[in-house]
Amino acid sequence: MNIRKLGENIRKGEPAIQKNTIISAHKISLLAACGKSSVKVYKPLKVGVLSTGDELVDVREIPTGDKIRATNLYSILALLKKYHFEPVSFGFVNDDRDKTLQKIKEVLNSDIEILLTTGGVSVGKYDYLKEIFQELEVDKKFWRAFIKPGKPIYFGTYEKKEKPKLVFGLAGNPVSSFVNFYVYLLPAVEGKYEVELTEKFAAKLQTSIKKKDAKRHFIRGVFEYNAEENCFVVKPAGSQSSGNMVGLSSANCLMICEEKKRDLQEGEIVKCIRI
Repeated sequence: MNIRKLGENIRKGEPAIQKNTIISAHKISLLAACGKSSVKVYKPLKVGVLSTGDELVDVREIPTGDKIRATNLYSILALLKKYHFEPVSFGFVNDDRDKTLQKIKEVLNSDIEILLTTGGVSVGKYDYLKEIFQELEVDKKFWRAFIKPGKPIYFGTYEKKEKPKLVFGLAGNPVSSFVNFYVYLLPAVEGKYEVELTEKFAAKLQTSIKKKDAKRHFIRGVFEYNAEENCFVVKPAGSQSSGNMVGLSSANCLMICEEKKRDLQEGEIVKCIRI
């Protein structure tokens, strides 16, 4: 009785913690038991964030006329901190091609490993970023995706220096850039380092949802655990407009509606990403 047998927890020669494991609090006791006061880890990826647009003003300013506060800059910086990146804010630039080119050039020649921009990658008159990336020899991998929100996403690589940089041009609408971060930036890092950063789960839909096109939709939702049904249940979080920051702030997940699905029915099980 009350005996801990030799090798009961782990046997000699077996790995205690696998490579590419995130060292969270519940891993620490095992490391301590193995006599490890320190372990080798990857440095946090340094990610530069730059917002673009004539309409942008600083968060401390009162917007007038057609101006809005530069919300994307702050939400993306907060997301980077949440997932343990090292964020570097490059602020925002107005829709001046020469100034934007110089700013992007400066950023690409800094010591960041990933560049995230918001806005300027759609088809508007002042959407210069695609041309600027090409001029600065960013190798475009794709532009635009069959998703909603966040269709005008850009991705490329910059390899003029020893260490290549990933370049993500996120959509300008606040919800779109938020979705782009979860759908493209995080999976890219997960693939590179073989880790899971996002929490995915299934939930029962509490209401039917109509879908007007064949894109893959990422629907802001609110989920909770239902004790009676012994499962997670989920419903949409208000208006799904890509500019609705109130709806985004009340959501705690993204529901995924695949391309081939036309509508989602009440009681259906849907895949979700926790946000």
